[in-house]
Amino acid sequence: MKPLPIRVKLTAWYSAVLGVTFALFGAVAFFGMQKSIETTVDESLRDRASGIQELMERVLSEGPERLGDELQEHSELSEEWGLSQVCDAEGHWIYRSRLMRRYDVPATDAARSVIYNLQTQSLPLRILATQANLSGRSYHIQVAAPMDDYEDALDRYRWVLL
Repeated sequence: MKPLPIRVKLTAWYSAVLGVTFALFGAVAFFGMQKSIETTVDESLRDRASGIQELMERVLSEGPERLGDELQEHSELSEEWGLSQVCDAEGHWIYRSRLMRRYDVPATDAARSVIYNLQTQSLPLRILATQANLSGRSYHIQVAAPMDDYEDALDRYRWVLL
């Protein structure tokens, strides 16, 4: 049997190296895009939780009895607040947006900020749960962002890479 010509060997090596390079590039690009999306969503969630906490500080300085109403009024003015909820340390709801009620997102008792994913009724959510100590009381704040559009974009990108 005759050995393969150098052209065939070089072509095979070139194709193999090129294929591995493209596969690695695709994997790095996919996971980089996924991480970028999560980072952007997480920053947005932190900003929203901070906004809720600032509003709570302002309202609580005037008296805690108006807190639920103020949170409700503010949520009606801001579309971003569509997925947010606040409860006290005992788990009693002070404010719960309509969407958080509908998706039945449970309260958490996170002592520190925690970000997690939750699949609810075919809607994937990314949730930030944090605790705020205001006026001598502890409150649990949760804000969420729907991830369905981002997951669809990642699925389409995955198919483009294939």
